[in-house]
Amino acid sequence: MGFRDDNEALRARTKAAEQRAERAETERERMERELAEAKANDEADAKRIAELEARLAKLEPRSRARQKKAKAGRRKLAVMGVLVAVMLVPLVAGFLVYRNTSKKAEDIGASVAATAAEAPVAVPPPPEQPAQASPLERIRLAAVVRSADGVEELEAGDGCVADLGIAEGFSGLQVRCGAGEHVVTIYDGAASSPMGMIAVSDDAAEAVTIPGYVSRTMHYSRTGQWSGPQAQIQLDPDQHAARIWRQGIEARDVLLHLESSATGRGTPALSAGQSGEGTIARGTLAKLALRGDVPSVLGELDTDDCVLRTEPQPRSGSGALTARLVARCGERILYGAGRSGWVPAPADGEIIGPVEDTQMSAADTDPMMTFTGETLTLVEPEWRILFDIEPHPKCTLSEGTWVGVLRDESGLREGLSLTDGELTLPDGTVLMGNEDMRCHEGVARWATEEGTTMLEGRFGPSFATYLGRLATGELVELYRAD
Repeated sequence: MGFRDDNEALRARTKAAEQRAERAETERERMERELAEAKANDEADAKRIAELEARLAKLEPRSRARQKKAKAGRRKLAVMGVLVAVMLVPLVAGFLVYRNTSKKAEDIGASVAATAAEAPVAVPPPPEQPAQASPLERIRLAAVVRSADGVEELEAGDGCVADLGIAEGFSGLQVRCGAGEHVVTIYDGAASSPMGMIAVSDDAAEAVTIPGYVSRTMHYSRTGQWSGPQAQIQLDPDQHAARIWRQGIEARDVLLHLESSATGRGTPALSAGQSGEGTIARGTLAKLALRGDVPSVLGELDTDDCVLRTEPQPRSGSGALTARLVARCGERILYGAGRSGWVPAPADGEIIGPVEDTQMSAADTDPMMTFTGETLTLVEPEWRILFDIEPHPKCTLSEGTWVGVLRDESGLREGLSLTDGELTLPDGTVLMGNEDMRCHEGVARWATEEGTTMLEGRFGPSFATYLGRLATGELVELYRAD
């Protein structure tokens, strides 16, 4: 109650001070008019002006700004100040109550003169506006087609990319897939949509995992009921899943296996970005080679397509879950299914180091796991399986044919290809080079014989895509065509 009464009293004093200030301003204008008339009089008025200047010097200290004014301007203000001196002091006291609400009322009268002379009004600088992200600052999550109903150009195993320009927002989101010698857009957020009931959820995030590298991801859902055909989409990198579908005319339903995040060279572009003190590891992608036979309890298992993917997460603190491991054979996920697979993994240089999960699926939904960097062991009460970690046979750019698109400041351009050591740009330029592979990291570099880097990037799931950047800055998307 006391707090409310104090504030009400303060507001009353403030209002009264404002009213007095308005009256003072009116009186000041009147005095200025009288001063102009006084200057027009004879020499007797000049003597009066001198007297007023002397009185003003005693009653009101000059500020630094006033001292710099011309002599004629000072005389004008001095005369005006003398004529309103008696009124000005209490008005200034009231005005300071308005400006300094934390000052006690009994201290205001004693501090008026010192405050007026010593405390200039501080004008805060305008808030710094965040710089707009370059069109090349993007979130590009690679994917591979799991099934494609209603899209004749696509088959299971084709590569895809969910591409979002940070400055554009989700209205510019596109999902493109490579089909044979063509690149097909299966979702375009900029496409016009009919009227309907729509539910939208979106989020973009980034983190610095290694100095000079930025990890980015996004979640997006746009579903509902429209008055006409409209593509709907759900992107959930945490579940490694994406679905794009449309009902009615040209109905389709495409399911993708989606990577959880993408790491590449760059600087943070989102204000919500965070530093990653918990790990400096980059994601790895490796071939799992089965040692021994498949336990019968596991049934059929596609051991020719077993892959281990590690995905670092920048977190810090004791016991922080700093990485996610996913072990998959074909469509079967042995470790890291759903939202599981998170472990407190140390980092050795840029590679996730040895880590162990001592609990079985009954406790944490995952098998017991031991990763040494050279082997991966998974154990459940009914089975045990051991894999050797090897470079994936598809970890290559020099073999096979790749087609794709190039993005520069002007937008997206088709006509990019890489075949048998020749990188052909959309304008017809051919760059000859050799690959420099770091398959355990899923990273590849395209360089000249002298070692100059022309293209650097990373593979997506199942090595069906390659996302990189030319040395000149343009972004590159390549899709495996055979």
